[in-house]
Amino acid sequence: MKRTIAHLILTLGMVLWAIPGNTTTMSRHTIADQISNAINTQLQQSGSNYSLTSLVVAQDLNIDGKNIVWEPELSPERMRLGRQIVRVKLVVDGFIKGTVQATAMIRKQLLVPLLRSRVARGTVIHSSDIEWREMEVRRDIPGMANDEAQLVGKASTRVIRAGVPLQASWFSEPILVERGERVLVHVRTGGLNIKAVGISMGKGRMGETITLRNPKSQRRFMARVISAGKAEVVDL
Repeated sequence: MKRTIAHLILTLGMVLWAIPGNTTTMSRHTIADQISNAINTQLQQSGSNYSLTSLVVAQDLNIDGKNIVWEPELSPERMRLGRQIVRVKLVVDGFIKGTVQATAMIRKQLLVPLLRSRVARGTVIHSSDIEWREMEVRRDIPGMANDEAQLVGKASTRVIRAGVPLQASWFSEPILVERGERVLVHVRTGGLNIKAVGISMGKGRMGETITLRNPKSQRRFMARVISAGKAEVVDL
């Protein structure tokens, strides 16, 4: 009888020892929610214009402890747009218990330049043609214009639809002199400023050197474009 009671006590003790006192089974959805909150708090405190769109954790976890804290290894300075893997430390009761990997989708608020209406190739852009709109982007926009000076007074090199984020490479200095155009030529020599007319042999933008032809002598000479329909002789 005594031996049976002792055996029961020993068995009960082993069972009680084997049952963790504070083990919690946390679903992957709950984990994802808690990590998302931790990431968004970190982003807000850093003053970053990045934000979290979605986050996925692959599996449930059995966590032994009361105070559970998630510490994302995420630096706003090194953050990039789009889908990425984020490592998150699991801290339980003040001790690091491990690391969880989560798949995060990161977005960013940007002030983006758009055209108010469709423009044809060669259209010179004015300030009133441009609308700056705050947009949420999930991927980088290579070469996007970030200054009105990159657009105003420039000519489009392609057809551009309204509402499309503008890239600086879509614009260039406008054509100020067309091929075959009669150009007013300023000849500066010494203290003299002589005006003449020449026929352009090609197109020219501001500052470019073009070939002109004297309509009387047929002599060709070089001149630098200084404004629409005007050029200055650089070598006569």
